[in-house]
Parts: sequence; C-alpha cells; structure tokens
Amino acid sequence: MASARSTFRYRPDIDGLRAIAVIPVVLYHAGVPALSGGFVGVDVFFVISGFLIAGIIRREITQQHFSLAGFYERRARRILPALFIVIGTALVAAWVTAWPANFSEISRSALATVFFGSNFYFWQTTDYFATAAEFRPLLHTWSLAVEEQFYIFFPLFLLLLARQTQRRLVAACLAIFAVSLTGSVLVTSVAPDTAFYSAPLRAWELLLGVLLAVNAVPDWPRRPPREIASIVGLALILGPVFAYDAATIFPGLSAALPCAGTALLIHAGRGNGPATTVSAFLSRPVLVFVGLISYSLYLWHWPILAFARLWLETPQLPAAWTVACVASGVILAALTWWFVERPFRTREIVSRQGILRFSVAGSLALVCLSLSVLVTDGFPHRFSVQALDALAGAEDIEADRRACMGSKQEGEYCIIGNVDVEPSAILLGDSHAAALMSAVGFALAAQDKSGFLASYSACPPLLGKSRGGRAGWDACARFIDNTLAFIEARQDTVSYVLLSARWPLYVSGEHAAGEPGGPISLSRMTGNDTLSDPELVERWLRSFVQRLTAMGIKVIILGGVPEIGWDVPRTIALAEKRGENLPELPTLESLVPRHAEADAILGKVAQSGDVAYVPLAPLLCEPVCQVVADMKPLYVDDDHLSRHGAQDVLGPRLATVLAGIMH
Repeated sequence: MASARSTFRYRPDIDGLRAIAVIPVVLYHAGVPALSGGFVGVDVFFVISGFLIAGIIRREITQQHFSLAGFYERRARRILPALFIVIGTALVAAWVTAWPANFSEISRSALATVFFGSNFYFWQTTDYFATAAEFRPLLHTWSLAVEEQFYIFFPLFLLLLARQTQRRLVAACLAIFAVSLTGSVLVTSVAPDTAFYSAPLRAWELLLGVLLAVNAVPDWPRRPPREIASIVGLALILGPVFAYDAATIFPGLSAALPCAGTALLIHAGRGNGPATTVSAFLSRPVLVFVGLISYSLYLWHWPILAFARLWLETPQLPAAWTVACVASGVILAALTWWFVERPFRTREIVSRQGILRFSVAGSLALVCLSLSVLVTDGFPHRFSVQALDALAGAEDIEADRRACMGSKQEGEYCIIGNVDVEPSAILLGDSHAAALMSAVGFALAAQDKSGFLASYSACPPLLGKSRGGRAGWDACARFIDNTLAFIEARQDTVSYVLLSARWPLYVSGEHAAGEPGGPISLSRMTGNDTLSDPELVERWLRSFVQRLTAMGIKVIILGGVPEIGWDVPRTIALAEKRGENLPELPTLESLVPRHAEADAILGKVAQSGDVAYVPLAPLLCEPVCQVVADMKPLYVDDDHLSRHGAQDVLGPRLATVLAGIMH
C-alpha cells in the first residue's frame, strides 16, 4: 500500500462540520418546519466517519502497528459507554411512560441496538401498522448499526490490500463505491425502506470519505479552487436541509448532494496552506464544541423527544416542551461528553481490561433488562385493568387484515362476507377500506353475498396518477392497474365495486388536528402540479367510476369514516390512568369543515352513471360521534375503525343501507 501522508493533524473544521450535521438533525426531529430535510445530517456523518476511520487505519497499517484488537477497542471506547447509558436510561424511562406494548417494542429495539442490528430490526418492523416513528425512542440507532456493520469488514478489506499499489487500492474502493451507489439508486426507486436501512446500500457514503482518506483525489494546493469547493460544498449540504422533505425520494441520488458537499468541504480543508473562509467559520469554538458533543447529542436528543411524546400521548409536542427537550439534550450531551466519553477514551483512566469488562457487563445487563420486559409482556401490572382493556383496542384488528393488504395475484385476494358463495363484489381502497372489511363483510353476508378485498396502504381508488412521482405512488398506480385487470377478468361475476378511502385527507392534503403527519399533495407527488388536489380527486375518481360502469358494474362509494382527532384507545386508557375526562367528541356538525369538500366531490361523481354514494359519518355520529360501545373502543387510532367498531357497530347499520342498493 502506498504510504499515507506523513503527518496527521487535528482539524477543528471537521468538528465544526459535525455540528453542521447534527444541528439540522436535532431541529428536524424537533419539528422545525424550515429544516424539512434535516435528516441529511446523518449522511454527512457517514462521510466524515469514513474519512477519519480510514485515515487512522491506513496510517497505522503503513506504520506497521495496526491490530484488529486495537481497532475494536477504540470503537468500543468511542461508541459503547454513551450508548449503553442512553439505552439503560431509555428502559428506565419506558417503565414510567410506556404502555406494555410500547415497553416491549422498546426492549426489542434495545436488544437489537446492543448487538448493532437495529437497522435490520427497524427495517423489518417499519410498516403501516407499526408504532409511529415519533414514539420509538431508539429508532435513531439504525445509523450506528450501519456504521458498525461497515467497520466489521472494512479493516479486513484494508489489510488484504495492504501490500497493493495505490492505484489498485483506489480502484478497489471505487468499484465497491460504484456497486453500492448503483444498488442504492435502483433499490430506492422500488423499496426505499430497504435502501434506507441497508448497510451495503449505505456503504457508498462511508466509502466516499474512504476515497478521500486513501488519496483518490489529488490535493488542491492553490487557495481559489479550495475556496470555491468549500462554498459549493456547504451549499450542497445546506440546500437539501431546507429543500428536501418527506416527499423526497431518499436516499439514492438525493443523498449524493449532501455527501458530495461533505467530501468537498473535507478535501478543501486539507493541506498546510491557509484555511478557507468556510473552514475558518467551521473552526469557531462554538461549532467545534457542538461537534465534540455531537455523538452524545445525537444519542440523547431523539429519546428525549420520543419519551416526551409518550408521556403526553401526542406526536406533536407543544413549543415549550420542544424547547425544553432540545435544551435537555444539549445539557445531557455536554455532561456525557465530559464525564463519560472523555474518560473512557483515555487509556490512562480506563484500561483495556476496564473497557472490556464494561462492554461485557453493560451488554449483559441491558440484555437481561430487555428480556425481563419481554418475558413479562411489558410489566402490565403497572396499570389498571380498565386502562389495559381500553388500550387493547389498539390491537383489535381482523386477524388477517395485514395479510389481506397489498398487491395480489389471481387466487390471493381475501374473501369477505359469506365465503360459501361466489364473490359478486369487490371492496377496493386504501387502509380505510381494509379497516371496513368486517363491516362490509357483515353487510354482504346479510344478503348472502361475498366479495373480494383489494386494499393498499395510502392508495386511494383513483385512475390517472402519472408515473414518475414518489416511489409509493408509483406502486399505488401499479396496484390500481392490477386490480382493474382483475375486475375486468371477472366482470361476468362481479356486479358491485365498493370504493373506500380516507377521502378528506386526499382532498384537503391535511391530516386531522392533533394527528401525526405533515401536509400531503397528490398533485406534487404525482407530477400533476397544474391541478389542485380536489380537482385531481374528482377527475381521477370520475375516470375510475366510468371505467367500472362501462363494464356494467354498480359502483358504491363509501364516504370517509369520522375522524376523531385523537388516538381513541390510548386517550381512553390515559384518561383512566390519570382520572381525567376524555377530550370533547366530534359531532356531525364539527366534522363538516373537514368532510364537506370531500362529500361534495363524492356526491357529484355519484350523480353520473350507475353509482351510489353512502356517507358513513351519519351512521356513527348521532349527532355525537361514537368512540366506545360495550366498553370497547371503536377505533384502533384516531381514524381507523377497530374490528369491534366495524363488525359489531357499523356492520349492522351499513347492512341496512346497502340492502336498498344491492338488489
């Protein structure tokens, strides 16, 4: 291996760059709207990590005193003490704030984190029915898992190439970089969650820093190119911080901008010449200090925010709470850096045997604590029976609802209603349609009929969505196309299609008050910027209906379910726990502002052709909207009906209405 640079100097600008990475992450997680792309700070960290770690390993290999034991000892000193303290604190905080199911989920994620597999855990448990991200205190540890998985193999890779020439070393790094980046781009377009959490598909970001460390790019001795590169680099980081949002296809090529910006800033700051203007700015004491505590700040900020949300039972914290949480994170990070990180990284204070004993003892303690929570199902005795019964409503969904959702092939569609007769109907729509499967099934069985369920999360039954939008919308369009083909193949036996969706959300683009999730835009996400969402919904729904009625099919549009505005099972349980009253229930009149425009569009479409429109809100609000029956919640959250709510409450009422339509 060609020799590394003979000198290694501390670069305060890289600590400042860490500050530029962690500040947007913290403020983005805190809900600051302007920093909608603050998540790219993690990508900045990846590039910095690859550069620094590769530089250290390569220098030690060149000087012939590198050892794997020494490398992993340094990683343990750097990573484990602060991480174990945060995990332990999270388990204690979960005892106080988390319901049994949440406590068990936190414990499973703690186990995964201890073994640096949390990226796999969150990848496998991230779906429509999973706990909302805002309530998962250890979700952010996925990035640590990605790094540590990379560093399991990377030192071995450099050792294997130790005797190779500089050109071969760079060529090998470039080859792996290209494969990882290409894979990330391709997988992001079809499975963004996989690309997001996968270490092999994130490796290119760390390898970008590695390429700088192995001198793949010549130094720029002259100051003007370095000044330009540093300014461009900072812009490539800050631009996405403000421009990206939840609709950005990420990571893939979108991650390339902040990563390239980081690489430019690192490389522009190399050499012994005068510091660039940006490097001088990044070297300011305040930024350097934030960079020094950035690891602990990253570890602390998200659990603090998540536990505050768990305590208040809301995904959106009040402003005062948010400020207090961020401030607490900074204080704890500074204390952890001073009293934990610094001592454990000093061999004179903590010996090699000391860090080994701490690592083993800490791991065993956390594993035992986590397993005790799992064995007891989250220590439910902490709460009253009444609170636990109410909370059980959050799990009251049809046993096969999850399996019934998503794209299907011929013969895979679930059947609802009287399964002994030939299906003559199809219930089609998003997750709200799946939540109605028991209600519609009850109504069909009452007429001795059956039907297929075709549902896909966040996918309204509309026809006309153009390709090229967000990956999820492209998948939705394919689902609609496939379902239409299925209906066409069965038009001799299928007489009715019932369309169900969360219509108010698609029309207005706004979630219910107090509910997680920012604004959505069908027009933006599907590339139809010239039309507003209400126009798109009406146009595409009309196209869908016309396509179905042309086959001689009777279309029944089911209106939106009343949206309560607060998580029904959790709020009932919390009121029982604290001896408080429930929030004010919505009424038919109070639902009007949110449902009126959607109802008007659905009614207008229903006036044409062989179409019927059935508003669901009047069936559940008389006029106050019902949230409990027979001491059981009717919702699993704030807008999806539970099995009890759909089958036992809405089902008989809907059966009466549909009996007059489905002759």
